[in-house]
Amino acid sequence: MIAGLDDGRVTLMRNDVMSGGLHRARPWRVSCHRAESWVSDSGTETSIRLGGINARCECVPRIAVLLATHDGAQFLRDQVDSILRQKGVAPEVIVSDDASTDGTWELLQEWARTEPRLRLLPRERKFGGAAPNFYHLLLSVDPVAFDAIALADQDDVWEDWRLEYHLSLLREHGVGGVSSSVLAFWPDGRERVVEKAGAMRRFDHLFQSPGPGCTFLLTPALAGMVRTCLSHSDLGASNFVFHDWLIYAIARSCGFGWHISDRPSLHYRQHGSNEWGANFGMGAVKRRMQRLVDGTYRQWASNVLRIARGAAALCGALPLPERVSAVQIALEGRRRFSDRMLIAATHPLGIRAATSVHPGR
Repeated sequence: MIAGLDDGRVTLMRNDVMSGGLHRARPWRVSCHRAESWVSDSGTETSIRLGGINARCECVPRIAVLLATHDGAQFLRDQVDSILRQKGVAPEVIVSDDASTDGTWELLQEWARTEPRLRLLPRERKFGGAAPNFYHLLLSVDPVAFDAIALADQDDVWEDWRLEYHLSLLREHGVGGVSSSVLAFWPDGRERVVEKAGAMRRFDHLFQSPGPGCTFLLTPALAGMVRTCLSHSDLGASNFVFHDWLIYAIARSCGFGWHISDRPSLHYRQHGSNEWGANFGMGAVKRRMQRLVDGTYRQWASNVLRIARGAAALCGALPLPERVSAVQIALEGRRRFSDRMLIAATHPLGIRAATSVHPGR
C-alpha cells in the first residue's frame, strides 16, 4: 500500500500476514514510467502502480545518525541540515540533549514538529560530557532497524556524500566500522586537513582512536556489540571518557575489521567550546606530554585494556594479554612510529589492565 510520494521517494506500507499488523517499510527511491503491467517484487527492487504509472523502486539504505547535543544552538542548524542533505541514503537523526540552557532543546523541539526525520529522546538526566551522552544514544537505539549507525557532533558540517561513501567502504572492505580524516576549520577562515589514515597495528586500538567519533559509521552488528559491552556494568565501558576510542577498542577486540579513509568527510569546526579539538600547535603538544608524564594517559590505556579484554571474552574472540610490554608498544602500539617510541619510552614497564574503570576516567 502506498503511504506517500515526495520528491521521487515513496514510503510503502506492508501488511505482515504473520503478525496481522501494518509496518512501515524503508523509504524507496522511485523512477516512474507509463506502463500497464505490474513488475513483481524482487530483492531490493519492486514496482508499484501509481494511478496508471508504474514506478520502479530501489531500496535506499536507512541510517541512524546519533547526535549528542549540549548548548549547541549556534551551529546546530548547519550540522543537521548537512545530515539531512545526504545523498543516496535515508538518514534519521536521533538526538540526545545534555541539559542545554542556550535554547538548543527548544530549537530541536520546534524543528522536530515539522521534520519527520528528526527524533528527540526524552531528557532524563544530565550526562556531563559527550561520551556518556553517546553511550545513552547507543543504548537507546536498536541498530537492527537500520542499515548502518553514524555518530555526529553538533557543530560540524558534513560533505553531502559522506554517508553514502562510507557505507560503500563498509561493504567494499567487509569491515564493521569506518572513520576518516577531517578538514578542520577556524572562525578566521583557516583550514587544515587532520590526517587519520595509516596502517593499523596489532595493538593500536588499545592506545588511540581511529579518528574523530563524528566520522564513524558502524554496521548494526558492531553497534549491537558495543551496546552489549555498555550494558555489562562489570566491564566499566560506560565509565570511559572517550566514546570513539572505546568503540574502536571493542570493534578490534571482537574481530571486527575497521577502515580509515584518508578522504576528509566533514568540516571539523574549531572554536572555544570544543570538548576535544583538532590538537594542533604547541599547546596541544604540551598537553599530550603532560598526560604522558602525570599518569593520565597510562590510566586511559589501562582502562581500555581492561574493557577490551572483557569485550573479547564476551564475544568469544582471542584473549588479549593482561599487560602490553614496552617492546610491544614500540612495535605495535600506535599507527605513527614517533608516537609508539614516545609511549614506550615513558612507560618502560608497559601498560597493565586496570582492575576497575571509574566514571570519567
